[in-house]
Amino acid sequence: MKKSHLLALILLFLPALALVSCSDDNDLPKVGITVDFKNPVVNDTVYAVAGDSLVVNGVTVKNLENDKAVALTQVSYYIDGFYLGTAVIPPYDASVLVPEGTRVGRHILELTAPVLMVDKAPADAVLGFYLKVVESEDDIPDEANPSTLSGTASYSDVKK
Repeated sequence: MKKSHLLALILLFLPALALVSCSDDNDLPKVGITVDFKNPVVNDTVYAVAGDSLVVNGVTVKNLENDKAVALTQVSYYIDGFYLGTAVIPPYDASVLVPEGTRVGRHILELTAPVLMVDKAPADAVLGFYLKVVESEDDIPDEANPSTLSGTASYSDVKK
């Protein structure tokens, strides 16, 4: 008889578990992410010399909706979809060698970062920038200076 009472008690509390929720999974954070480059930047294009390093001084995040706390947990770096590495300690800086055999021309530098914000669903932000690889420093435009580039995080809707 005790087993049936235990089973009834478990079944009694089961519907209460279905009503528990942390937040709306579709309520993604709206953030701005700024990347501070040591490499020269011109017209939103980052320049790097083949055989030299691509250097990111830091990555910061800002809440665009309200004054609630927001944070990145790490930043991963990719060039043309090839994984370069992950920075896990703020300011999420990185120095990556651009191999001498890298094709001269335009590439895509991509940063991905998990974003956590109070009262929002966790999300993975993706930012993309143009990266122009040149043969020598002489090929970098004179007006190029180290700079910051900013973007609003975009998210992909992953179906499970």
